[in-house]
Amino acid sequence: MAQHGAEALGLSIVPFVAGAPSDLESIFKQIAQAKCDALYVLADTFNPKISELAAATRIPAIYQYRTFVEDAGGLLSYGPDISAMISLAGDMLDKILKGAKPSDIPVQQPTAFELVINLRAARALGLTIPASFLQLANRLVD
Repeated sequence: MAQHGAEALGLSIVPFVAGAPSDLESIFKQIAQAKCDALYVLADTFNPKISELAAATRIPAIYQYRTFVEDAGGLLSYGPDISAMISLAGDMLDKILKGAKPSDIPVQQPTAFELVINLRAARALGLTIPASFLQLANRLVD
């Protein structure tokens, strides 16, 4: 999906994969050498080192989860609202505990998404976030 969106905007995607946390520094050296203009981080688990390395290499990064912004100082995140996902999971668990077969419960995709912007990180990168974009944010961190 990201590939199609990038192509529609005339951008290219260069994938970098860190198989283990110990690979992160090497990966960020590769990212810097490739002279990437921005970074879209899809991380399975939270690792504050990712945000630290993005800031150190001065590469604007967007993260899937807000914790990268709120807890680790990342620039911005756009992704599913984790609280809403937990609520959906709770509803599914309730149905199972009341006797529903898990195979009869439909798979649900996230429907609530949130945008979190770190103004301090933007200033550190020398970026000005347009007011129209700031208005879209669910949360601003400063």
